[in-house]
Amino acid sequence: MSEKIKGAVRHLHASEQTEMTTHVKLYKANGRWLAALIVVTGIAVGVQSLPAQAATDSSVTTQQTATTAMVTPTTSTNPSSAATETESTPANTVPTTHDATTTLVTPAVAQTILGNASAETIEATKQAKADVYQSTGQAQVITAVDPTASTNVTVTNENFLDYFNVNGTASYDPSTGILTLTKDDFNQDGNATLKNKVDLNQSFELQGGLNLGDEVQKPGWHAGELGGGDGVAFAFHDGNTDEVGGQGASVGIGGLEGAFGWKADTFFNAVDEQNAKMKSYAKADPSEFGQNPLPKDPDGDAYVYGAGEPFGAFIYTDPTTENNMVTSYDPVDDPTGKAKPINQPSGQFEQITISYDGPSKTMTINFESKTWTHKITDWTAQSAAAFLISGGTAGAKNLQQFRFDSFTYFTSSSVNVEYVDEDNGNAVLLTSNPTYTHADGTPIATGESVQPGDKYATEQETIDGYVFHKIMDTGLHANGTLETAGNNGTVIYGYKHIVPVTPDKPYDADPTKLTDTATRTINYVYADGGATIAPSFNQSVTFTQTGTEDLLTKTVTYNNDWTTTNAQVPSVISPFIQGYAPDKETVPARAMARGENQTVTVSYYPVGLDNGIKTKVDQPLYAIAFTLQPEGPNGDPIGNPIHLTGNPGEPIGFGSLTDIPGYTLVPNQNLIVPNEPNTTVPLKYNRTITDVPNNEVPDTNEPNVNIPEDNDTDQGHVVTGGDNGTVTNTEVGAESGTNNVTTQGASAGTPTTTANSSAGTVTTRQTKSSNPAAGEQTLPQTSESSAQSIAAVGFLGLLASLFGLAGTKKRRQNL
Repeated sequence: MSEKIKGAVRHLHASEQTEMTTHVKLYKANGRWLAALIVVTGIAVGVQSLPAQAATDSSVTTQQTATTAMVTPTTSTNPSSAATETESTPANTVPTTHDATTTLVTPAVAQTILGNASAETIEATKQAKADVYQSTGQAQVITAVDPTASTNVTVTNENFLDYFNVNGTASYDPSTGILTLTKDDFNQDGNATLKNKVDLNQSFELQGGLNLGDEVQKPGWHAGELGGGDGVAFAFHDGNTDEVGGQGASVGIGGLEGAFGWKADTFFNAVDEQNAKMKSYAKADPSEFGQNPLPKDPDGDAYVYGAGEPFGAFIYTDPTTENNMVTSYDPVDDPTGKAKPINQPSGQFEQITISYDGPSKTMTINFESKTWTHKITDWTAQSAAAFLISGGTAGAKNLQQFRFDSFTYFTSSSVNVEYVDEDNGNAVLLTSNPTYTHADGTPIATGESVQPGDKYATEQETIDGYVFHKIMDTGLHANGTLETAGNNGTVIYGYKHIVPVTPDKPYDADPTKLTDTATRTINYVYADGGATIAPSFNQSVTFTQTGTEDLLTKTVTYNNDWTTTNAQVPSVISPFIQGYAPDKETVPARAMARGENQTVTVSYYPVGLDNGIKTKVDQPLYAIAFTLQPEGPNGDPIGNPIHLTGNPGEPIGFGSLTDIPGYTLVPNQNLIVPNEPNTTVPLKYNRTITDVPNNEVPDTNEPNVNIPEDNDTDQGHVVTGGDNGTVTNTEVGAESGTNNVTTQGASAGTPTTTANSSAGTVTTRQTKSSNPAAGEQTLPQTSESSAQSIAAVGFLGLLASLFGLAGTKKRRQNL
């Protein structure tokens, strides 16, 4: 600093002029840094004038001082919420003038509260506020809570119900801060559960007063004869924040996983207790607090309940026992932690303090001038725990109360997980803990706290007698991100024990009782003896019903709601069998009833070529005999009849017929097998022109002396096709119930027929080959067209003419 400026500063101090100071403070709470920039500008009262040369030759100096102070961080329920900024200006600020050229004004102080803002937001705000201060001279104050730190909470008797849920027989009076856990009555069970989990990496302290009632315990075999009991417990556990253990000797934590705490026990239990009805699972109390020997009742039985003195002890649930039995911690080699006797109930509040040191994981209880101390690492490795205060009565009773003074702790972000019975009012079947990781998926190390921004993951559980149904929409998603400090909510898995039973999922039901059938059997037999002519054809319709089962009792209830997708069996075409005709060409479709069994018989009768059809039915038949008669242009027979058999209504193929010399088959006649047996079907032919002398058109009505009088006498016994004149019979295997007759032809205009009796279809196609163009006629026994024949005749005529001309010339020469 130059001497000129130093002189000006000394002159300012000497003249009690304005001193401007900037404070930058770093706050540290429990090992975590909280950043705040505090700029304070002070202007001294009674400003005096500066010499003119000092005003022109010097400037104002800003001093920066770094200090450290302990503060209590403010609680924020939404770390992602936007920062809140408030501006305040002192009301008594007035400008003070020195002379006509200099005016000093006391700047207002602007305060910005960032809450649980991110580090980036805090830093950006600091820079922005520094710029404001530099340009305006206005003092700036910024406060923020480190978002990576647990939130410090102080609960008082006034805000107790904001942080605790009161359950069972318990009640709370905000005016006195008294939590009444049980009235002086039998079978009471009351508790208060903290809504958020406690961060076990941080220290906490609970203070209050404990009233255990005014009835002392005494031996008694029957309920009502036992005196006072049972006591009050302060417990921590790994489960959900709203979870509570069993009654009676369980003191609210029996059955919970990873539970530990401290109890004031006013009722002695000499034996282990496994009471499923009360969910009371407890090991026997330390024997030194019971009478020795135990007194006996008039019948000589020892009093195993009562007959002892009250005591205080650390407690924990033993994971090696069935149902996590609550156990009193009473080692002989740990005098600071072992169980100790306490006074008999007197109806008065006794001060109790439960303190915990986070770094050392040590818990200390002070009650009735006695101290219990022990590290909780023997009972849990978790970094957070749910907390509850509980009290109960059974056959022994007492008024039991806790006067709540204060509870200061740090919250831990958490999620509850429940598995509920949807068939029983969403009763909780099971609870569990999520798996927590950092936002990038890395595990949270031992000693680290779970904070907003971390991830949680849950999973289904296998529960005997139940099936998973759905994630309930009243809770959180199965996996997600922790949004706030404290409890973020509950993931609820819905399970059912009354489940639908179907043939696909019968569970314990008899599958045969869930399905039924209706069947139709079609038998194919010879008409004259009943022997099987073709394999039987079976059809069935399946009917199903549904039901329900209680997986706990294994009781199945059937709904008798029989249904089927289609009750109708389809129609069946009787198979074609060469030489036989069925009395039922088609067995029609039919609707079936559940449990119905129908049998249909199709009888086959022989079909003779000479003696006609022998049948008992009046309907179109298979394999009837008929005659194909070739006719000339005038309708006169031109050859021998052709005896065939075929299926009524099917096209007739001609490809294998022997050509009749001098005639050509008329194409595209579209002839079909007749419905009546022994019917004659005409087959049309045109005459073939073989010689056209002198360009004369022959009379097609005149017989051609060069044409034989008849053709072959017999062409076979099926509808034929193909150039080679062969017959192809193709029979499909008996199991399919189908028989096919296939006739193929390769000549132009020759239909090709495929008959499939079981399919009920007939296919006709034209086979194209290198034949003459449409409209042309072919010469017999050749593939030449009439145009080619005429060209040949013309060529021969031309040769004859040439020879004639040659002969004429010779004769002329010889003349």
